[in-house]
Amino acid sequence: MIGHAPLIAMRTAGRKPASVYVTDEVTPLSRDWHAPVTLTGQLMQPHTPCIAVEAKDSIGSLDLRFLVGLVVFVSGSTENRAKAMFEACKQAGAALVVGAHIDAHQRHTNPNNWIEIFDGAKNG
Repeated sequence: MIGHAPLIAMRTAGRKPASVYVTDEVTPLSRDWHAPVTLTGQLMQPHTPCIAVEAKDSIGSLDLRFLVGLVVFVSGSTENRAKAMFEACKQAGAALVVGAHIDAHQRHTNPNNWIEIFDGAKNG
């Protein structure tokens, strides 16, 4: 998993982000969402936390307790991975989880794209 350590530090310090992205796509954002300086050296606000679940990670064994009480947006490279991450975030105690897998090549024409919303307040 990438990007979770700064979020754990943030939560330990008593801060709570408005939302968190959890995806299985490793990007520069998942490595540097917390960095206040860009590659050009200009100061910027930290981004919304972005956590990347790597291909080698076993989703069912991830410790996602840092998501307790948070709004989480989940996307995956396959529908099965997206659903597994969605379930893991729910089990970790996220307040609201929005999960999706949308085939990028057929995003407008594929009626089988998956999206699901879990509201812990309603389903708790």
